[in-house]
Amino acid sequence: MRAAWDGLDAAKVWDCHAHLLGSGDSGSGIFVNPRMDSLFNPAQYARRLFFLNAGCVHDARGSVDQAYVERMHNLLDGMRPGVKLLLFAFERAHDERGVPDMERTAFHVPDAYARDTAKRHAAYFEWAASIHPYRRDAVEALQKARGEGARDEVAPRDDGNRPRVHALRRVLSGHEETRDAPDLACRGRARGSRP
Repeated sequence: MRAAWDGLDAAKVWDCHAHLLGSGDSGSGIFVNPRMDSLFNPAQYARRLFFLNAGCVHDARGSVDQAYVERMHNLLDGMRPGVKLLLFAFERAHDERGVPDMERTAFHVPDAYARDTAKRHAAYFEWAASIHPYRRDAVEALQKARGEGARDEVAPRDDGNRPRVHALRRVLSGHEETRDAPDLACRGRARGSRP
């Protein structure tokens, strides 16, 4: 195992896809859809258990948010000093009008929580913003995230709503045009929209 580190600067080694999750029990703003707690929705229930188990927080009632972050610390403590995780926020589902749709949102981890967690534990974490494709303020949210130190932004899919997607891609690529800003969006695809 030590040979795997030969020639690597641990400070330049990042796991670039770590989902930050929790239950919202710390005031983090995390939302977990109540369907994920119900055996009447077995797929959603299993998904929630999968995430809790992966974070080793299934027995941490009342301190799930804190236990999840501590588990990530523990994983990094087993690596060489300097290795970091890139924490991913997770945006809400939005309808085509840009309105958050909590019924279709399985869970939501706000950008602010990912940002604040990364700042509090800067030796361990960086953070990535999550911006939904139908969010009306997507360009502004992207600019704000970059200004607050987001290391990555989730790029939009081409979902058939090409003016929105192309305008946001221009911002991501550095060829910023914001005249389309009210109609922009960034990540995912609304259900029922055509590819």
